[in-house]
Amino acid sequence: MSDQKSFGGNLLDRVEAKGWVDGWSRGERNALMLVLKARGFTVDEPTRARIEICDESGQLQFWLVRAVSADSIAEVFR
Repeated sequence: MSDQKSFGGNLLDRVEAKGWVDGWSRGERNALMLVLKARGFTVDEPTRARIEICDESGQLQFWLVRAVSADSIAEVFR
């Protein structure tokens, strides 16, 4: 019985952690899109798709920091 609780608890912990990470990545993607829009950059479909499929927090943060001061959208994603 304790094995079932342990297994179930571990599974629930993993599902909860994945949900948290997915939500965090979604927020970073949204923040990036907002900064790009606020800076007046036009986001074409290939760039939008690149942002939407990215689930690496470090990459999203890197782009977000670049987006704050870049002179062009190309500079953000070079």
